[in-house]
Amino acid sequence: VAKLEPGRERLLLVSPDGKRSHSIAWPSAEAGASEPEWDVAQSIIASPTRDALLEKLIPAYAVVLLVDGTDAAQTKRAHTAAVEAIAAITKLMPEMPKPVEHPPVVVRLPVDRMAEETILLWSLGLDTSPTPEPQVVVVMGRGRRVGESMRGGLITRTALQEAMAVVGQDCECGLDRVWMQGERFPLAWGRAEKQAAFAELGFDPDNPKVKAEISRIIARGPNSRPSGKPQSASDNFDQLALGYSEEIIGIEEPIEEIAMVTTEPPAVTPQPTPTPELAAAKTEPAVEEPTGSNPLAW
Repeated sequence: VAKLEPGRERLLLVSPDGKRSHSIAWPSAEAGASEPEWDVAQSIIASPTRDALLEKLIPAYAVVLLVDGTDAAQTKRAHTAAVEAIAAITKLMPEMPKPVEHPPVVVRLPVDRMAEETILLWSLGLDTSPTPEPQVVVVMGRGRRVGESMRGGLITRTALQEAMAVVGQDCECGLDRVWMQGERFPLAWGRAEKQAAFAELGFDPDNPKVKAEISRIIARGPNSRPSGKPQSASDNFDQLALGYSEEIIGIEEPIEEIAMVTTEPPAVTPQPTPTPELAAAKTEPAVEEPTGSNPLAW
């Protein structure tokens, strides 16, 4: 929480690379919010468009998010390019290394609803205010951006098809990992989403063994880091690689050394033979056997 304005607190969101920030007004006392912390947290991870995206991201191959522009003609051309790219990629899906049953879909964000989706737009690197040019971004999985965002004349069928083709590629091939390092938008991933993902994938993506295998695949090979960037310049690689590993820790029991006895046993001194009278005096009386059923008697 930072005070960007005198006398008013605001919540400051910072992007993973630390280069961008977005401020959120903290609810004032006059607003009468009973739980302001919860209201702010809820606004960060949920919104109508994000709920729609999350519902389609789990079963679908990918989602094309189209942010309408104020120029209707450009927006129409962008939508046509997205529809044509989806039709082209749908024909290629059965031949891909990682086939998916459900083809990509388009989710549109009208201009009049951009004000309630500022966190979504900011997190994906898009303009949060209306612009004449439409904006497009391809997202997959848990809201991760594939490639770079596009706007205006750069939104073409070819560009969108190339971005979506990456989603169906085999992670163990020579695929440049930069395609898998896009930003993710904040979302709520709870029990219902985990169960839906498990039902769709046929395995638990949160399983430790699955995470370990993904880390191994991403971290190995010549393309394990973005092309043309030094190792330190990869802002999201460590997050992508998860840094996950498992080790078996065993408890070693101490080995006790047994010393060998080599000395001769001590000599036994013969004892005098007791007389019959003394032996009779030391004889103990006979013990009677228990006859009752009480276990304590035994």
